[in-house]
Amino acid sequence: MEFGKILKEKRETQNLDIKQISRELKIKAEYLQAFENEDFEAMPNEPYCLGFLKNYANFLNLEANKVLELYNESRKVFYSEDIDEDADVCDQNSENKFGESSKQIFRKIATNRLLFFYILSGLLSVFIVLYSWIFCAKIKNFCENFAHNEIQKTNFIELQNNLEPAYILEINLKKACWLKIEIDGKIVLQETVKDQNVLKFLVNRDLKVVVGDFNNVTAKFNNKPLKIFQVSTAKNVGYVAVNSEKIKDFQ
Repeated sequence: MEFGKILKEKRETQNLDIKQISRELKIKAEYLQAFENEDFEAMPNEPYCLGFLKNYANFLNLEANKVLELYNESRKVFYSEDIDEDADVCDQNSENKFGESSKQIFRKIATNRLLFFYILSGLLSVFIVLYSWIFCAKIKNFCENFAHNEIQKTNFIELQNNLEPAYILEINLKKACWLKIEIDGKIVLQETVKDQNVLKFLVNRDLKVVVGDFNNVTAKFNNKPLKIFQVSTAKNVGYVAVNSEKIKDFQ
């Protein structure tokens, strides 16, 4: 059975107008009419054509995959007949200089047209994947920033409720770097932090800081420079600690 006839009969049984469906689906009425008339030349280019046809079938509560199968079969027949007619007319007395008949030329044109549609579909898929990847990366950065802010906020709230004197630890990152920060015996941060970031924490008694690359990190404690020492010459891992006795030097 022809897919266009199925669409038209289903629409008419539901007493639906094409213009009404066009407004609902945001698809031009001319395209919907082309589907029902199986006018392939008036239909939009693929892959938009397949998407519009699938939405139209779903709107009419039809089995979309079955409609698409019928569409593909009809499309193959249409272009095959169209090519054969043009080729028969042009192939009566003509052959190109390479010995190819006009019929063969038309078949190549049709093949190239389909290949173009497949390439366009592939590029569109790649674009969608890249856009999704970029969007996910932005969401990840947002979540990381939110997590850092919550860690600092929690640290400030906990220590503000403490009667002990508090000191400010400030970490400045030039580039993305792995950090492990332990304050008053509690690990408050242990992950990679993005570059151009400033972290601040409140400290009561002691602190320990381990950095993946001490060249990209500077620190201040209670607004005084805090030197980060290199652990070994083979690596750039840095370490600094201030215990309860040394902390008084930063008052």
